[in-house]
Amino acid sequence: MICPKCQNEIPDESVFCPNCGYQLGESDFTNTVSKGKISLNILFFIIGIVCAVIIIVILIAVNSTPAAKYNKAEDAFAAGNYERAIKYYTAAGDYEDAQEKLAEATIADHYAKGIEFFGKEEYDEALAQFKNAAGYENSDEMIKKCNYARGNLYLEAGDLLSAAEEFKAAKGYEDSNEKILDIGREYVKNKDYETALTVFGYVKGGKNDEYAQYAQGMISFNNKKYAEASAYFEKAGTLFDAEGLYAESVYNNAKSFMDSQEYTSASKLFIKISDYQDSSEMSNACILLSAKKNMEEGNLNQAIKELGTLPDNFSYNGTNSADLITKLNSISNWIGLCGQWSSTTGLAESNCKARNYYYDGGTWTHDIEKGDYKLDIKCRLNDDGSINLSGNGSIFVFTNWSTIQIGLKYNISKSISFDKKVSASDFGTPLVIDDYTTITLSAKGIELKYKETDNNSVTSFIYTYTTKVTFGTLSNTY
Repeated sequence: MICPKCQNEIPDESVFCPNCGYQLGESDFTNTVSKGKISLNILFFIIGIVCAVIIIVILIAVNSTPAAKYNKAEDAFAAGNYERAIKYYTAAGDYEDAQEKLAEATIADHYAKGIEFFGKEEYDEALAQFKNAAGYENSDEMIKKCNYARGNLYLEAGDLLSAAEEFKAAKGYEDSNEKILDIGREYVKNKDYETALTVFGYVKGGKNDEYAQYAQGMISFNNKKYAEASAYFEKAGTLFDAEGLYAESVYNNAKSFMDSQEYTSASKLFIKISDYQDSSEMSNACILLSAKKNMEEGNLNQAIKELGTLPDNFSYNGTNSADLITKLNSISNWIGLCGQWSSTTGLAESNCKARNYYYDGGTWTHDIEKGDYKLDIKCRLNDDGSINLSGNGSIFVFTNWSTIQIGLKYNISKSISFDKKVSASDFGTPLVIDDYTTITLSAKGIELKYKETDNNSVTSFIYTYTTKVTFGTLSNTY
């Protein structure tokens, strides 16, 4: 027991404390006995606690097995408590399919949180969660819903481009595509054509919208690409001032063709907008200038056709249609010969004679038949009334007949090319075009003669090569 005075432990039967001499009475003994009982109670309490701890440890040990954790995760997943399921699937490690279930629980948790955020109209957070759950349940549809909702919020805030981007991400959900087109049209109304085209590009076929066509037309028009602009404005129809801009674009495009002397193309464009400004007159001006150009290039027949379509005595920039017609009439016989001719008959010959004694080696011949050769003839009328006659073609000639009278080279094609200034009175008379060739142009057709004498002093023979060709068929006129 314990001494009440000095608190030292003493034997239970002691009457006096051996340490301090305190006399122990009956009450002290009783207290001691009571304390002893208390000590026993404490002992039992401690034992109980120890037992409880042991039981708890055993329970914890049992519940800490991978199987127990897996089962808890399964229960939590079934109850929709995905965070708890994730905790226990993670703790279960590689037990059975715990890792697969962990992945599924993680996705399900993202999905559940996405639904919760969406219900609170917290679309940014919801979108992030649904993206993490892509492919699960209707997450893909919910992603579209989030983008659509975000687009509407941007639209209400006046941020049109961000709204269009969100509606694009909505991938056709509800009326998202129509809202994109509406935004693009709004940009066109605000004359922000580049951004408008970007927005129209968010929708398949969006650039076919008449507003998009107008925007593309304006961009091309401002960049002076008038051919492109006119095509776009034509598709824009009656939107805004598209009709007027179409006519102006065509007119400017026609002017550019006219400046580059592409008169036929220019005239066709002016005709398309004949009611616009002076387009009708400009179309005639192009025809007149084209006729003049054709006369300069030798296409006289084409010039006559063009002048025949113009009003009488039409003038533009000092050029008068009546004057050109008068000039052409003055050489009408020459004009009839302008074109591509084909051979109808002809003969090529080669003759050999001795230089210092009588010897006639005879003649080798080759017949030229219909269509064997072609000859192009053009006439250009000069301001002084003269004509520049030009021609290009080929004929057959013999050449290089050897001294032993064999080895004659066949099928030799000689090119004919000339550009000769003549007068109107030279029609029907032979014209010298080179040292060996003459040409005669008449109402019957064209006759070409070639004669070359090989008078080489080294050899004992004189060779003569002669070709006569008649071009009597006109297959195409210039």
